[in-house]
Amino acid sequence: MTKLEEMMRKQSSHFKAFSRALTSIDVDKLSEKWEYEDALTTIKARWKAVDTLHWEIDSETHKMRFLKGKLRGEPEMLVQHLQISSENFLASWEILNHRYNNKKLIFTSHIKTIMNLTTIQQPSSHL
Repeated sequence: MTKLEEMMRKQSSHFKAFSRALTSIDVDKLSEKWEYEDALTTIKARWKAVDTLHWEIDSETHKMRFLKGKLRGEPEMLVQHLQISSENFLASWEILNHRYNNKKLIFTSHIKTIMNLTTIQQPSSHL
């Protein structure tokens, strides 16, 4: 199961819990202030779970849109085939990390650069 599918499954569960909370409250039977406050606190808590997960799901899509808008050259070509979605943000991130966060490749590149530096000759103190 992908991360997005797991998040959507959780969201479905949150909506069901919110719906149960709403249907379990009989406003006609509430008479005390604390009963109203308790019912409202329950509804707020259930809705917060729905809302928080919604923004988490939606933020991945925004991250993907931002990422694709910033990439140029080879990195852009690596992920150009992926459509903007929360699931594809994670796939894009993995592709880019695999290509550009390769510690062995980075180390080798730095060593080659150092080895290819020109030798600096110290001036002689004898004239």
